[in-house]
Amino acid sequence: MRPVIGIIGTPMPPTEKRGPAVRLSNSYCNAVERAGGAPVILSPFLDEATLATLFERLDGVLLAGGPDIAPTYFGEEPHPALEDVYPELDRSEVDLSRRAYEADKPLFGICRGAQVMNVALGGTLIQDIPAQLSGAMNHRPDLGRAYLAHDFITEPGSALREIVGVERLPVNSIHHQAIREPAPGFVVTAFAEDGVIEGIEHPGRRYCLGVQFHPEELAHLDGRVLNLFRSFVAAAASSPVRS
Repeated sequence: MRPVIGIIGTPMPPTEKRGPAVRLSNSYCNAVERAGGAPVILSPFLDEATLATLFERLDGVLLAGGPDIAPTYFGEEPHPALEDVYPELDRSEVDLSRRAYEADKPLFGICRGAQVMNVALGGTLIQDIPAQLSGAMNHRPDLGRAYLAHDFITEPGSALREIVGVERLPVNSIHHQAIREPAPGFVVTAFAEDGVIEGIEHPGRRYCLGVQFHPEELAHLDGRVLNLFRSFVAAAASSPVRS
């Protein structure tokens, strides 16, 4: 049986023709399937009890990219450059992050997802890179989701270095927020050339890491990127829930 990977979709506001809906790029599901997992899309509108029930049936949690995170989660007022936030998404992803961390269930964060897991466990964010980080490169160049914008520079001895197998990996970049201070217990193990944090991991957990780029858009093009999903799914395959 394939390990079951839960992914929360992003809320879509109601329109004249329908009520609230949920969306998720199929690239996430494709990458998980390609790596040997069985992706399951979860609604961010689920209540806490339902989410807890579903969590017990998951082998791993993938936190996808998406909108900005409400700065109240890390003790700040909104910056003028803050974009749309979705309370249901923040609530449900923070909840799943904490559950996965406490249960030592594999947790993989992508872009916003890396930021969510960091905030959920006590870290902080840069709300807007252009406004708050002098000298930073353009981390949202708007040249396509597969455009290789900069290198993902991994630290020696890190899980990320072992997974991708190289010091520098060309990656895409589609974000204006970033991790400022990592959560307690987390280690920064990848950077961009300008020093922006691109990867974090927790050495005290079986599999708990996040990347700032979007590997789901590159996994079918580069086996080194696909290895992120392979390692995650492999860890999920040995989760206690499967015993």
